[in-house]
Amino acid sequence: MTEILIRAMKQPVKSTLDGDLKWLCESLGLLGARDKSETALKIFKAFLLESRKGPVTIEEISNHVKLSRTAIVHHLNRMRKAGVVMKEGNRWELRSHSLQKMVDEVELDIQRALKSIREIAEDIDAMLNLPVRR
Repeated sequence: MTEILIRAMKQPVKSTLDGDLKWLCESLGLLGARDKSETALKIFKAFLLESRKGPVTIEEISNHVKLSRTAIVHHLNRMRKAGVVMKEGNRWELRSHSLQKMVDEVELDIQRALKSIREIAEDIDAMLNLPVRR
């Protein structure tokens, strides 16, 4: 099951790598309210830097961030659940070859989910004889 959380946020005024990455992570719901030290952001940045060479291991990410293996896996699993990364064996990779393409794929996931929700909503409306305005 994929859990996609999208936060509509004002874009950063000035474009910087760290600022834009933070905005992207916040917009995709990857930064939790309890993540005061922005651990997910640090892991995502390390992941992106390493993934330019191909799929990455936890060890390669840990070379950039001084965090436990458990913490790294926890955050990567949250990113996987959000549809951002994938795991193949012991290697992790971005869902697509670029962030832009990954966002396109998440958008398609949202459209498919809404289509399914709409179909069930229409069935419920019909069962309950609810009026439908068009």
